[in-house]
Amino acid sequence: MSTYWFRAEYSIMLDDPGYGTLEIDHEGTEWHVRLAGEQLGRFLAAITACALGTAVGDEGRSLLPWFLTAADARELLPALQQAAIAAAAGSDKLERLYPDAGAPPQGPICVRCGAGFFTYPETGIFCGACLRLGHKPFGTDASWERAQQTYEAERTYWRHRHPTP
Repeated sequence: MSTYWFRAEYSIMLDDPGYGTLEIDHEGTEWHVRLAGEQLGRFLAAITACALGTAVGDEGRSLLPWFLTAADARELLPALQQAAIAAAAGSDKLERLYPDAGAPPQGPICVRCGAGFFTYPETGIFCGACLRLGHKPFGTDASWERAQQTYEAERTYWRHRHPTP
């Protein structure tokens, strides 16, 4: 699943969430960079430093376009943060960190394998392998049972606030 972010004159492209790579283009020039692994972390640190007006390390500076301004870095930074999270952790986890406004709550997923609920979360059926292997739900230190209870409470509250016609 490809994902795109557009900020200022930059486009951020993510073809494979969770694989640790992304690409950035500048529309006004021929500048293009493909970031993978630690380069992604260094680039994010360099953009953050530029946005804050602090010193950018030599390794990070070599990844930045020469024409990048602090104002461009500040505008690019929020989208780059989301893209970096999606590149490293995958889109399922990004959706839980940045849910769409007004969207219903999502059931817990496994930190290790991405499983947890099957297709129909109403059934409350968890992946037995996750329970056997001691996998934990993402975004909480609670047990699977407690994570499901929290999800059910959030879902009930959401349904009360968003009744279907």
